[in-house]
Amino acid sequence: MPKVYIPNNSGHDFSNAEEYGTPVFITEGTIDRFKINQMYREVADALKDSTDEDYIIVSGLTQINVVLTSAFAYKHGVLNMLIYDVKEERYILRKLVLSNMIDRVEEE
Repeated sequence: MPKVYIPNNSGHDFSNAEEYGTPVFITEGTIDRFKINQMYREVADALKDSTDEDYIIVSGLTQINVVLTSAFAYKHGVLNMLIYDVKEERYILRKLVLSNMIDRVEEE
């Protein structure tokens, strides 16, 4: 079963994301927005067993989202994001295949 990586266990209800896979929290509690190296170490550790079929929830502190999505995309060549739609009360999946994007830009 795929995993759903969540940047921070901040007490929010992420149960709607369970339809996509098993939740995996990267960090918990307060995060120092300036400790980027610490964020990267925690992200790298969490993603060590990840696959290109897993997902990332975009939520919380911008810096950890940047580190998490960058590391995932670098490792797998794809970015599978779950973005919460408050109005619909559900997650929307957005998948980027990086090689498709880069190939297209290089051709132009």
